Amino acid sequence: MKDEIKFRRIEQINDPAFAGFATVYRDAFGGAPYFEEYTDDGIQQDVWTPHIPECVIVAETSQVIGLACCHAVLAPTEPSIRVFLLTQELPFDPRETIYMSELAVLTQERQKGLGEALIQARFRWAKERGFRFYLLRTAASGSNSQRLYERLGAKRTTFTQDVSLGGIATASTQRIFLWGEIP
Repeated sequence: MKDEIKFRRIEQINDPAFAGFATVYRDAFGGAPYFEEYTDDGIQQDVWTPHIPECVIVAETSQVIGLACCHAVLAPTEPSIRVFLLTQELPFDPRETIYMSELAVLTQERQKGLGEALIQARFRWAKERGFRFYLLRTAASGSNSQRLYERLGAKRTTFTQDVSLGGIATASTQRIFLWGEIP
């Protein structure tokens, strides 16, 4: 019998889902196109903890199999992203925009609609809070999610970002940004 998938918003830093969150994060970003390495401490400090006051969603069966994070573009969650974005000419009002910062699905659970379900969960969270637009960043080439977002109506911005100086050891140094209206 196949386990039922449940989607849950994480509200406490000490939630036991962190171990599974870290496993999914390493699985997703350790492979192509990123080839990044993360420790549990790094994931907790840089991803989990800053996003908890905003939005962390996990997809769970008997274990965490997917994750999604987002926050208001103007929130202090990821200051370097906020500063970069506010130097760009944006085709939307940043006060009405969420930044979809993380989306990851365990490799063996991909191609089953889980990524789209996690995106829809973030859209619901954002809509309930009055946001109208979303923005995300992904690898300029080899992105696992770019086509999915474009199928859902996302459009590419006119700007890109070089992350090679950002302190992350990654094989994918160029990022593109996509945006759209929250359905």
